[in-house]
Parts: sequence; C-alpha cells; structure tokens
Amino acid sequence: MLISYNWQRELTGTTLDPQELRERLTHAGLAVDAVEARDGDFVLDVEVPSNRGDCLSHLGLARELAVIEQSKVQSPRSKVWEGEREWEQGGRSLASSNIWYTPCQSLFCSKKCPKTELDERPLISWRLE
Repeated sequence: MLISYNWQRELTGTTLDPQELRERLTHAGLAVDAVEARDGDFVLDVEVPSNRGDCLSHLGLARELAVIEQSKVQSPRSKVWEGEREWEQGGRSLASSNIWYTPCQSLFCSKKCPKTELDERPLISWRLE
C-alpha cells in the first residue's frame, strides 16, 4: 500500500524523517519495502499483513505511528454544507434522523446527511499522484 509521508506528518506531527519512519514501522510489524521521493513528498510502500486490517488506510497507519511515537492523531479538517449554512465538524448535529413505526414493520430508520467535503482539495489524488 502506498502511503504519503507528508500526509502522515500532517496527521501525527511526526518529526521522524522518511527513513527513520521506515525503520520504526518495520520494527512494529508493518514492513516498508521502499521509500521513494515524489513531487516534494515521499511515498512509503507499506506491506500490511492480513491480521492488521486496521492499518489499511492513511488514518489507520497514522494511529499506529501515533502509538509508536506516543503522540496523538489529528483528523483532517472537514466542513459540512447544508443549504447556505456552513458548519464546522464538532459543531451542531451533522445529520438528521427520522424513525417511523408501523404495525407491518418493527422499525424503519432513515438518515439524511448533508453534503460533506474535506477541505477544498481532492486529497487522495493530490497526495498520491
């Protein structure tokens, strides 16, 4: 799996350079096969074993790195728009729920979630191109 070093640095605030990060992750059981410089970033080729499904994303790997460094993970900033109003994550409720009960069915629940975007950039393609 290809992982962006810059993204890991944003998520965890790591001070390790890419080679040190490679060694630390490899010692933790996540073999890093290669580190390659790409467009002002470094891309780590991480081999995730089948029993470590929790590390199959940038955020999952950031959690593992935070444990290794005894630090914290910062989730990416997100904004939610509903009509003309803009809410920051952690503000008001981000979804509305309606629950209907009829004698024919025991429970029916629906959720309406407003449009959600992460920042303004297409994060995945921008970071891994």
